[in-house]
Amino acid sequence: MSRNCSVRGIAALFLTVTTVTTASGAITPQAQAYTGVPSAPDTVRYARLTECPEKPGTGTASCDTWMLVMRSGKAIKLIKGNTGETTLLGISADGRVAHYVKDGRLVVHDVGSGRIRPLPGTAATAPRGLTLDDVGTTLSPDGSIVEVTYLDGGDEDKAVMLPSVVANVETGKVFPVSESDSVLSFSPGGEHVLVDRSIGTDTGPTTFAVLDADGRTTASRIVPKAVSDAYPVALAADGRTVVLIATVGSDVWRLRTYDLASGTLAKGIRLGVFPKEKAQSLFWDSTGALTFWSVRADKGGRLGAVKRTVDIRTGAMRAVDSFGFTKGSWWELPGGASMPVGH
Repeated sequence: MSRNCSVRGIAALFLTVTTVTTASGAITPQAQAYTGVPSAPDTVRYARLTECPEKPGTGTASCDTWMLVMRSGKAIKLIKGNTGETTLLGISADGRVAHYVKDGRLVVHDVGSGRIRPLPGTAATAPRGLTLDDVGTTLSPDGSIVEVTYLDGGDEDKAVMLPSVVANVETGKVFPVSESDSVLSFSPGGEHVLVDRSIGTDTGPTTFAVLDADGRTTASRIVPKAVSDAYPVALAADGRTVVLIATVGSDVWRLRTYDLASGTLAKGIRLGVFPKEKAQSLFWDSTGALTFWSVRADKGGRLGAVKRTVDIRTGAMRAVDSFGFTKGSWWELPGGASMPVGH
C-alpha cells in the first residue's frame, strides 16, 4: 500500500464534522449527530491470512483463505490466497468495506449488505504491461473512494512510477494523480486528498498538497521536516489542517497539527510514552473521534494491535480494542495497517 483513509451512501450514520484550528493549534470538532439509529452495524475488526509456504518440490505455494473477523465474532471468508491473483486486501477505517481482487478486477465489498462492485472504469484493472501484483491502494475512511498506485517493477533501480488514479465508487468519477504525488490521507468525508508531492526526490524540501474531489490542487506548501518525517498523518475536514503523531526520542509521542494555509506548526499535546509500540494509521471514526491503530510487542516479544481514540483538545486517550497476533500469518487492520507475523 502507498503511505499509508466520503461518507455518502451511509452518511446518516456519520457525524457531519467540520474542524476549526484555534490559535493554540488545537482542533475543535463541531458536529451535528444523527439520532434514532437503532443499532450499530457489524463491522470488520481485522482480516487474517495464514502465510503461504511453498510446497516442497512443486514451486507453488498453498495459502488459506482471507478471513474477515467481525466485531460480533462472525468470520467471513473472502478469497483464497493462492488463486493466481494478488493477495491485495484493504479494509476501510470504519470497517464496513473490504477491498480486494476478484476475477481480475479491483472490487469493493460492502460487508453489511454483501454487495460487491468493481472500481469504475479503468481503475478496476492494471494498465497494459502491468499486473495487479504491481498495484497498491489507499481507501477513504468509508471505502467509497480508492486511490490506486501503479509501480512498474522489474529492475528495482529502473522502477517507473505511473500516474495513480483516484476512483469514486459512488459517483463513478476517476481522476489521475501525478506520478510525483503519493496519497497520504483522505479527509473524513473524502472531499479532500492529502498528497506528498516529493516522490522520486531523495534530497530537498518536501511539499504537501491537497486535491479536491475533481483532482484540482486547493493547497500546497513546503512543510518542515517535523511534518514530513511524522507518521501517520490525517487530513481534517477543512482541507487544510494536517494532524500528525510525532515521536520525540524513540518512545514519546505528541499529537500536533500543521496548517497548510498559514504554515503554522502547533507545539501539540504530549500523548505519553509508548515503548515497543508504533502507530500505524490515524483517522476520524464514524462518531467524529480521532482514532489510531498501533502495533506493539509485549515483554515476551508477542505482537498485538491496539485501537485508541484521542481527545484532540486534551490528548486524553481511551483504548477501544486490542488483541494479539497469531504467528505465521498476515494481518490487515481497518484503515490500512498491515502486519506480517513470522513463525
